[in-house]
Amino acid sequence: MNFKMDLFMSILWLSTLCGTISSICIQKLKESLYLTSSRLTGILSIIISLLIGFSISVLFTSLNTYYSLFVGIISWIGGQSIYKRLKNKNIMKSSSDLFEVK
Repeated sequence: MNFKMDLFMSILWLSTLCGTISSICIQKLKESLYLTSSRLTGILSIIISLLIGFSISVLFTSLNTYYSLFVGIISWIGGQSIYKRLKNKNIMKSSSDLFEVK
């Protein structure tokens, strides 16, 4: 079994971006719709995270549908927190190293 570290890092970075965007959207919806039910907010959070993560992944990357679905799921779980934990353990490179122009 071969672990595809580059693919994993791409999915994690994209999930971090999508998670940030979906968090902003959820906050705006909570303010504008005056959502008081935590159950409704949780369901709305899952739907928005999956929708934004999947949509951005399909539209702007070459990831297939299966991996794009994982982007949506990880953006809901919290791609940013996963990335920070792996970076602290020196498993991942910093963002400046990843996007360095050669």
